Formats: sequence, C-alpha cells, structure tokens
Amino acid sequence: MDSLPLYQFHDPYTVTFEEAMGPGGGVPALLALRDEGLIGAIGIASGPITQVHEYVATGAFDAVLSHNRFTLVDRTAEASFRLARERGMTVFNAAPFGGGTLANGAPAYGYREMPPGFASHLNRVHALAAEWSIDLAAAAMQFSLRSPLMDTTVVGVTSRSRLGSLAALMDAVAPDDFFDAIEELGPPPPSGNQ
Repeated sequence: MDSLPLYQFHDPYTVTFEEAMGPGGGVPALLALRDEGLIGAIGIASGPITQVHEYVATGAFDAVLSHNRFTLVDRTAEASFRLARERGMTVFNAAPFGGGTLANGAPAYGYREMPPGFASHLNRVHALAAEWSIDLAAAAMQFSLRSPLMDTTVVGVTSRSRLGSLAALMDAVAPDDFFDAIEELGPPPPSGNQ
C-alpha cells in the first residue's frame, strides 16, 4: 500500500497528553504523515473516556473509537461522541455488548466488576427485554446501529458461531417503544468504565 486509509492513535497510556501533542510527540508525527498523504485519516482509539474526550477536543483527529462506553446500559461516551460529531469526525462505537455482558450474560461489564447500582440497572434492562420478548444482544446491537452519533459499530467476535449470528442481530427489529422504555429507566448509573 502506498498509504493507510486510517491510522488510529491507540491506547496512548504510556505518554501524557502533553507529550503526545507536543513537539516530537505521536500526534504531530501522525499529522505530518497525514499532510504528506501517507495516512488518509487519523483517529484516537482508547477506552478511558476522559482521555478520549481530551484528544477529540483538540480538533486534530478525523475519527474516534471507544469501547464499552456507549451501549444499551452505558452512556459514558455520549458527550465525547457528540463533540466528535460537531467536529465532523467519524465515530466508531466498539463493544456494543459491553465485553459480552449484553450478548452472553458475562458477570462483568467491560471486563470489570459491576458496581451494585449498575448491576441493578442492568437487571431492569434484562427484565424489559424479557417483557418485550426481545433478544438482549439484538437490542444492544440495534441500540448502536440506530444511533445518529455512530458511523460504524465494531463488534468483537470470539468464535465462528458468534460471527455467524451477527447478521441476525443486525437485521433484528426492536421497536422504538422498547427503546423509549429503556430511556424511561433514567440515565444509566456509572458502569465502572469511566
């Protein structure tokens, strides 16, 4: 390839924001590569939403990706994704199943122990899905796909059978009234994945 269509500044945990943005840092290097045409677009891809938000706010990036932080039961990334939209950035929502919790009932959310208030909220969402006879994984997928904030939903796949089930989850129909009922539960409490 002569150029990369997208290069993500991924999980910049080993440098401070100032180091990454400053002279000789990773972000100026990526901007230079973009200016040279070697990279089509640059993105920030990370989990901690305060870190993501800080990079989005610079206006230097073309795309943003965060995981486990904009789901049926977690809206931690909403403000950052809205800011990205205002700046014309492409938004990738990764891990709409919260690390498996909304797909297979994993006992953790985003690979972390759930705080009691969050677990209680999740149980109410489970009950609503049962009441509406909606598969929770399908609802989680549809939540991301139907959001005007998203350009792309990124799903981790742990097996071939899970890969085979994605088409059905993408094509599933969950009525607007179901999502209205989810919103009536009120804002989700912190998931522990800030």
